[in-house]
Amino acid sequence: MSCVVCEKKAIEHIDFCRSCLMKTIEKRTRKEISKNSVRNAKILVVNDGNCNGEVNAYLIKKIVTITDKINYAKKMRNNKDYDFISVSDTADDEANRFLEFMLNSSKEKSPKKIIKLLKKSLSSEVFAYAEIKRIKYSKKTKSSEISLLDKLEEQYKGSKQGLSKASEKLEW
Repeated sequence: MSCVVCEKKAIEHIDFCRSCLMKTIEKRTRKEISKNSVRNAKILVVNDGNCNGEVNAYLIKKIVTITDKINYAKKMRNNKDYDFISVSDTADDEANRFLEFMLNSSKEKSPKKIIKLLKKSLSSEVFAYAEIKRIKYSKKTKSSEISLLDKLEEQYKGSKQGLSKASEKLEW
């Protein structure tokens, strides 16, 4: 399989080569940051040690240079002290949350001042990015809902990102 950007050999199960994957994830991150005015804002980065959390923290350190008021925590805490909270949700997490909401109607939506830098990237892309950048993280098991999404993605390529985009467009 070849890279969708440069036609080089792509990483297995991912549409990008190593260099294009890094550029794409960092470009998506910059785009998400530009949507929010984070200049001189107090940001809390939630990092529970898993792959997504570590990559999110790495990208915040690397890309957000217009504020020095960045704190890190393992769990989300009192968000009144912060202008923004950066969480490590990927397109997989967004799609899963959206499906749960549509099927159960019991999940609450997240507060407006949440920044999701990885919401346009799949977990497999984030995992590959962490491997390329040699970011250390703790491995955690997947839930059964995410396994269902993986099966859907296998059968219908782009379904995770499609569900993630649908959740953005609907104000749920």
